[in-house]
Amino acid sequence: MATMKAVTSSNKLSVDVMTIEMDTWLDVLREIANSKDLIVCQQDQTVIDGNFKTIPVADYLTKNFDIPVYIMKDLDQHQKDRMKNFLHEIAGDLGFLLIISIFTLLQFNFEQTLSVNLAQILVSGTFILEVALIWAWYKLMFA
Repeated sequence: MATMKAVTSSNKLSVDVMTIEMDTWLDVLREIANSKDLIVCQQDQTVIDGNFKTIPVADYLTKNFDIPVYIMKDLDQHQKDRMKNFLHEIAGDLGFLLIISIFTLLQFNFEQTLSVNLAQILVSGTFILEVALIWAWYKLMFA
């Protein structure tokens, strides 16, 4: 923890980047890895094993190295939550618009085809039903 504090509070942070071929990444990692290092990988990262079978990188590295492997989990959970919320809001909005559209068309047809008194009664009744459905939809989607 003291080392992390020193690294994050320092003004200088030295980083080296290597671009290597996919076939040799494990050999290069063996060459540059130190026994005091810690290998960090994401939970969802996979590697192709010898038989074209994908396995988690953490399992592969643990099996092939004597260096500790730390697995970072749920890095993309925030993004998944945002997408889920966005889709939920879209569904809520579409449901609201569908209710409004159906009842507007229904009420318009009442006005066009029925007598004035009967149309007023039916439009008032469907308006009350429309408001109740919007309230129920809101409670179902957002409460």
